[in-house]
Amino acid sequence: MEMYIESIQYRIWLIITNGDIPIPIPEAKRTNVGLTIMKINTKTRYTLTCILSKNNINYEGMEDVRLKKAITLTSHYESFSTKEGESMEDMFERLQVLLNNLEALGLTYTKAQINLKVVNNFPKVWEPKKIAIQEARDFKNLAWDELLGILRVHEVHL
Repeated sequence: MEMYIESIQYRIWLIITNGDIPIPIPEAKRTNVGLTIMKINTKTRYTLTCILSKNNINYEGMEDVRLKKAITLTSHYESFSTKEGESMEDMFERLQVLLNNLEALGLTYTKAQINLKVVNNFPKVWEPKKIAIQEARDFKNLAWDELLGILRVHEVHL
């Protein structure tokens, strides 16, 4: 966020971090300099209002909306499965988007839970590979990229 605000105008970031620029001149005697300072102070407040409004709506929102989102996304996670004819890459991408949305609401799953979710939702033709992975791997420490690599190799052979 800092880089975005600095890219708009660096003085806005300075005002956010240090507070408004004081204008010691009475309103009736203000010149263009005073008006410029007022304008940048106002632009800073407007920028903050826009940022906070978007964050509040997108990530938290009202508590009941947030709760409904969490319930819906958790339900999607619990019923997650590989679609017919879907590649492992596409399945991983869909699951990653779902997990990112859950994480934005403060809900996370362990590596083991996620890996088991992936492996338990393999298509029937993958049953032998599923058993081999479950027997040979430690799901608590298995990284996503490693699991995806194993599955890509197997997918090529099918």
